[in-house]
Amino acid sequence: KTAASALRRAVGRILPFGSGPVMVKGQGDVLAYLAKCCSPVPGEELVGYVTRGRGVSVHSVDCPNVRNFLYDPEREIEVEWARQNDTVYPVPLMIRTEDHPGMLARLTEAIAKESSNIRQFEAEAVETGMGLIGVVVEVKNSKHLARLRRAIGNVQGVLQVSRRRAGVGGAAEDLA
Repeated sequence: KTAASALRRAVGRILPFGSGPVMVKGQGDVLAYLAKCCSPVPGEELVGYVTRGRGVSVHSVDCPNVRNFLYDPEREIEVEWARQNDTVYPVPLMIRTEDHPGMLARLTEAIAKESSNIRQFEAEAVETGMGLIGVVVEVKNSKHLARLRRAIGNVQGVLQVSRRRAGVGGAAEDLA
């Protein structure tokens, strides 16, 4: 028996979960969840990874964990986004700014104008005149995320906007 057929049997034994945001190709509804290490959103290319006893962990193809030493190609499985609805997805961002009065107000205004909600927000002065802001925002898809990042980047005093992704070994439980 090949590793691929064993993998298909293992996936087939995973309990059905109903209509979620992603589907395992050729397997019907199986337990699949979006990996926290890369927080994929609709519009991004996906890869599924069969975990040991926890279903299929779904990653963005450019997730560092997919390429690191924890990844076993034998456990990869094709996944795709299900039909889209009004679901929102949490995406962590890191924003480097100049540190001056009104910066947080301008950032939250820019986020609100793009119809995005803030789920978590943390700000600190990291060096004289500089601030670092970690925020988890809700977006509908990759286009919404791109618009939001542009809007944040256009705020006066914003120096950099990056998507926070766990590095090698970060959120490794998604590959266990």
